[in-house]
Amino acid sequence: WQVQGDADNVQRFMRAVQNQPDEAARQIRTFVGSALETTAASFDLSSLINTDASQVRISDFEAQLRQQIDQQLLTTYGVRVAQVGIERLTLPSVTLTATVDRMRAERETIATERTAVGKREAAQIRSAAERDARIMQADATVKAADIEAQSRVEAAQIYGRAYAGNPQLYNLLRSLDTLGTVVTPGTKIILRTDAAPFRALVDGPKDLQP
Repeated sequence: WQVQGDADNVQRFMRAVQNQPDEAARQIRTFVGSALETTAASFDLSSLINTDASQVRISDFEAQLRQQIDQQLLTTYGVRVAQVGIERLTLPSVTLTATVDRMRAERETIATERTAVGKREAAQIRSAAERDARIMQADATVKAADIEAQSRVEAAQIYGRAYAGNPQLYNLLRSLDTLGTVVTPGTKIILRTDAAPFRALVDGPKDLQP
């Protein structure tokens, strides 16, 4: 700022601060501080502090602040504003704490929502996998049943052909198969002495004469 050179403005400056530049600077800072609050109320915080440079409107803020104080300083102190600039932007501690708390709450909310979405998607994937596994297991069971049924049919055909060719041999082989299934190494079998093949031990050879 600077004092205008005409007599009226010089007189205003002398009357307001008794020709004391430091006092004038102090009063003007107080005056500008009040104007800052009024000007800041018409700007969003994101237009003053933003990671996107295209959204920052510091120059507009400074121009509006200068427009607000220019005429009033001239009328009151006889000075003309040469330049208005923002050196530092700060928030009151209470406002800053509240802002940080709100930002933290917003991030926690976003994190909770994303966690819930992740759990829901995981549950859907797990459910789909379990469903696919059940379908595959059911298909495998059906195929196994078909194979078993087909093998039984083929086995029955083989047995039928074997029986038709030699019924006695077929019955013997089936009996041996049955014994092989039910008899284990620990099974004890008690047979009569007059039953085959032990009958020969009791009766002896039929062709021998005493």
